[in-house]
Amino acid sequence: MTYNPQDLGDLVPPIETIVSGGSSPWRICVENHGELYTMAETPVASWHGEPLQSPTGSEQTVLRWLSARGYDYAVGGLGIQLRVEVRVRSTTAGAAGDVKLYGGTATVTSAVVGSSFATHTLTATPAAGNEEWTLALAPSSGKVLEVCSMVAYWVAAAPGVRAYPSEWRQTLTANRLSNVPVHTELVGRLLNGPVLIARDRPVCVFSHLWPFDVSGATFAKYAAWAAWGTVNNTEPAIVARGRIPSSDVRPRPYQVDYFLRTSDGTPGTIRIGATEFPVTADVWGSFTVELGPSDVDITAQVDACGAGEWAYFETIQVWRMAP
Repeated sequence: MTYNPQDLGDLVPPIETIVSGGSSPWRICVENHGELYTMAETPVASWHGEPLQSPTGSEQTVLRWLSARGYDYAVGGLGIQLRVEVRVRSTTAGAAGDVKLYGGTATVTSAVVGSSFATHTLTATPAAGNEEWTLALAPSSGKVLEVCSMVAYWVAAAPGVRAYPSEWRQTLTANRLSNVPVHTELVGRLLNGPVLIARDRPVCVFSHLWPFDVSGATFAKYAAWAAWGTVNNTEPAIVARGRIPSSDVRPRPYQVDYFLRTSDGTPGTIRIGATEFPVTADVWGSFTVELGPSDVDITAQVDACGAGEWAYFETIQVWRMAP
């Protein structure tokens, strides 16, 4: 005996195909529910470019970013972690120090050996949903380390049968068996599961990062456009342009997190499409904007700063939020 739930017009395949319980389409629907929770490895931040160097024998923070607000990874014990893959090398052969990830419940390190770029994977447990993370190079005495790329994303362990803060719920093994009733609450879990995951793990669709302790010497070493900044600029200056890709077929809210670091408190502006948003210097800031189903330009501008002063965008992250 099976039970036919109401209002299943959006369910694919049709309900009459799957109500037999143990049929292959039904079993796949139930199994994919838990697989999606584990495999939805949403991006958090990324960077690549001209290699950034540490000082000789001295630890250097090279990148800093935020993780988006959420429910499941804001509560310990749920098996959701931040994974960071970073390409690092030493400028000389042999053991040369560590690459470090700060944030979460503990610092994570990986030893750097050799003068060829190699991928290091750092996995940390978050302490909160909206959290600051930093990546640092810690060379040994007399050594120099370089990083050329980084990507951070969420990973999740296989879900258990428990109440999740996001309201997502796992299905039971028994739901995959033959001749088991297909009840309304179970079908609701399968229909709502992807939406709840999307709401809990916003996708970072645009990411700009640069070392937070940039000084005049660093600007002299790297091109100003790479740092999205300006030095000795007595007029407002557009320091960079980017593009936010289309990611939906209908308008959707987006959240922008930023940090404008300056030597004198010079403010700035971020323009998305035709809308400008004022930016306060030297503190984390955030605003929201609704974007339609098409690509849109993003422009960063720094107001005039005094002689010998500098300003640059350390971090800009744009998050696609679920409706």
